[in-house]
Amino acid sequence: MATASPPTIPLAEPVRETPPAPADAAGPTPRRRRALRAAALALLFVVPLLGIPDDLVPREAGIDPSYRQALARIAAQGASAHGAEVVFPYGPLGDLLVPVDIGHRPAWATLVSLLLIAGTIVPLVLVFRAGRPGAALAALALLHGAHVLGLPKESRVVAVILLALAALRAGARPRGPLLVLAGLACGFALLAKFSIGVIGLGALLVALGAALVRRDPGARREGGIALASFAVLPAIALVAVFGSLDAMATWLRGSLELAAGYGEAMSLPGSPAVRAAGIAALVVVAVGLAIAARRECRLEALVPSLLVVLVLSFQHGFVRQDNHVVIFFSTAAVVLAAAALAASWRRQHVALAVTAALFVALLPFGYAKVVERSPGWGTAALRRATGVQGVRRLARLARWSATRAEIAAQGERNLAASALPERWVERIRAEGGTVDAFPWDLAPLFAAGLAWTPQPTLQSYTAYTPWLDARLAAHWAGDRAPRYIVGDLAGIDGRHPFFAAPRAAREMLSRYGLAAVERVGRRLLLERVAAPRVGAPRPVAAITAAPERWIDVPPADGGPVFARISWSKGPTGAVRALATGTPPAIVELERADGSRAAYRFIPRTAPGGLLVNPLPRHPGEWARLVALGDGPATVRLRITGPARSVFAERIDVVFERAPWLRSAAGAR
Repeated sequence: MATASPPTIPLAEPVRETPPAPADAAGPTPRRRRALRAAALALLFVVPLLGIPDDLVPREAGIDPSYRQALARIAAQGASAHGAEVVFPYGPLGDLLVPVDIGHRPAWATLVSLLLIAGTIVPLVLVFRAGRPGAALAALALLHGAHVLGLPKESRVVAVILLALAALRAGARPRGPLLVLAGLACGFALLAKFSIGVIGLGALLVALGAALVRRDPGARREGGIALASFAVLPAIALVAVFGSLDAMATWLRGSLELAAGYGEAMSLPGSPAVRAAGIAALVVVAVGLAIAARRECRLEALVPSLLVVLVLSFQHGFVRQDNHVVIFFSTAAVVLAAAALAASWRRQHVALAVTAALFVALLPFGYAKVVERSPGWGTAALRRATGVQGVRRLARLARWSATRAEIAAQGERNLAASALPERWVERIRAEGGTVDAFPWDLAPLFAAGLAWTPQPTLQSYTAYTPWLDARLAAHWAGDRAPRYIVGDLAGIDGRHPFFAAPRAAREMLSRYGLAAVERVGRRLLLERVAAPRVGAPRPVAAITAAPERWIDVPPADGGPVFARISWSKGPTGAVRALATGTPPAIVELERADGSRAAYRFIPRTAPGGLLVNPLPRHPGEWARLVALGDGPATVRLRITGPARSVFAERIDVVFERAPWLRSAAGAR
């Protein structure tokens, strides 16, 4: 009988000790990870700080410096002029966005800049802490790109709103501070610049509405927090600035009028290539957002708000196609930054990266004219990109007192060339008179320390609509009008200053006589007279004509002749004008000697009656009109210009003559 052999038990393999893997092969050590995390977190604080705006701006003469100084003086004096007296594109807090060296306003503007930087940092840090450092750093890179592209300070407010909304969609905690941040930024934007406030508020309302439609948990409570935060600053302004609901309502009405009339009054055509680049960038970013948001609820809910900002910023940047195009391109980079902050999937980041690459490829075409008009723009962009500009600005802030002294001295030098004649200043002061400027050069008045009485539109060229024109006309006729006006015939965009607000120009001609003429002949000093010098206009002829057709102008027998021009937009013209602004409308006037002059006018205000005969072309002729009541005769006119593409072929013109009620030479 065979005996079974015992089973064979395999011997165990000898234990082999594996040497520890090098640190690089095993990934960063905990210590190195902490260091990298700290470095990334530091970038979130340092990079936005290097983008601090320059709020230490010296005084100078000119159209923009004049309104900057006017806004700062109203704010510095604590005057509640906004609403009851003044309506301007920049509101009661507007000087904090466009500061100038007056009083303590630069300090307040710098504080606002630091708060805006903090408002940028908070959403980034909260998303970073939520375990998504890549999204925070990607958004930071795109925000820095927006800064390099020249993001204006006013658009930084919109950036704060979008980043707060993006962080909310990304699930950052705590949510309350982000809701408060978005609401407060919207309230500030509305009071600082109405158009920017509309963009920011539109983004916020769309985001809150989307949350309600999607039935997100806590959507109603969070919407209440955001809207209550939005109402804080307007409520404070109601008490501290406007003083009454009527004044605030007047300001809101005026701001809406400015927004409605801006596209027609201030549109400025530019290079078709630049516009094509802008449209392409708009399409690329919009399509990229749609692709990135597909089948992902977080980004999908944010995209409508981003598109609102994208479209409105395109309109804002391309209605006036000069350096305003920077507003669109830089804001588009902010939109991409907000999308990157909310994106959570790798596929989304890839889609956004491709979108950003295509967007960057379009920038040389979009910025072609900006670089051409500003030869040093490329160097300035490099300084922004490397942080050199930011370091220099921070160094200037560190030497606050010395820097203020330097810019004050620079301001004195800037204003010396435009100083008012000393005899004018002595006369106005001796008689205790108030003064204003026509059409916009307020800086010399401020430099002379004269008592300034602001007009309702601050500068007459902003009377974009009949309602604003009527307010300005009532001001010149009323008791609050200044005793003196320092006037010149400097226009804007080829517009005769009398054509900006035609009813107001007629009232000014009636209420003011000639006091003095500057020796160089550039400016006039006008003084208010005791009684109107021009009577109510009476119709003398009515004509219906087509564009480009010459129309005979009645003679100025016994008084100046005004032309009430009614020109309506065509069926498709209104839609086109809404998207891209109204092309310029031109009136060409011919004198008896055959000489011609062409001026832009605003079709919306032209029914108020443009002064056409005689129309002064230089200050000497203006002085003659005011002092003697006559001037070189206009014999015919015609309506022309690019506006033909959006307006109808029928133009109704009613000529009116306003009789002189007393000898113009008898004016004081």
